[in-house]
Amino acid sequence: MAGMKALTILPALLLCGITFAETQSPQLQFEQVTIANKKIHESSGLAHSLRYKGLLWTHNDSGSKAVVYGVGLDGKDHGAVKIKGATSVDWEDMCSFYKNKTPYLLIADVGDNKERRKNLTLHILEEPKPGTKSVEVQQTIRFTYEDGPHNCESIAVDRSTNTAYLVTKKKENECGIYALHIPHSPTTKTLKAKRIGTIPAFLATGMDISPDGKKAVIVTYLLALEYTRKTNETWIQAFAKKPTILQVPPRSQGEAICYGLDSSTLYLTSEKLPAPLFKLVPNR
Repeated sequence: MAGMKALTILPALLLCGITFAETQSPQLQFEQVTIANKKIHESSGLAHSLRYKGLLWTHNDSGSKAVVYGVGLDGKDHGAVKIKGATSVDWEDMCSFYKNKTPYLLIADVGDNKERRKNLTLHILEEPKPGTKSVEVQQTIRFTYEDGPHNCESIAVDRSTNTAYLVTKKKENECGIYALHIPHSPTTKTLKAKRIGTIPAFLATGMDISPDGKKAVIVTYLLALEYTRKTNETWIQAFAKKPTILQVPPRSQGEAICYGLDSSTLYLTSEKLPAPLFKLVPNR
């Protein structure tokens, strides 16, 4: 990767209604490389592999095929995997998580710019091996929000409770947070995501929960908000606290973020060709 570059907090904090006095803002450094695969032109979701060290998974935005791409931390191409049994209306985010000690990927078909979709879809599959041509979806979840349609581009899974958390994309500084329990067995029922709170974010575009389950990050076009969960604390309680603001590198239509396996390093991409891959390292 390129040499480390420092980041500082910008006035974008004001867009989230948060002042310097309300949050600690750690100094960040970042590296940038270019993603080699030119088919990745609208990287909208990003997840770190839990099976292979140094591997990321990503997918393109709406209008693309049901495919995920393997990418090395150096930007190297690790192939494309077709997702059998899945459709792609508007894929907006993805995440990795463990289920019964097995690594899984969850792909969120939840984009709804006009807020008209009656049903949203989550596709769950066992994490594939790079070089695999295709993999079957093991579980498809259809759901709605309890209070009507919302546009959403952010999802993460807390494996301790088997719960998916979604953050809506709002132009106001109050993006809603919704919780959806993932059934242990496949179901044909349409589930309901329940609102559990709001966060002071402006246009949330991506999300992840750290592998150790202690932190959650939500990214916007301008910055990221990180929430820390204490022992025996619920995510409802954690999301109700003031977040730590992390300044992210300037990106063109940046909509994806994920934690590294160390639960501290962050990776981001951008909807651009050639697509950049950023690595953020907090100085803590």
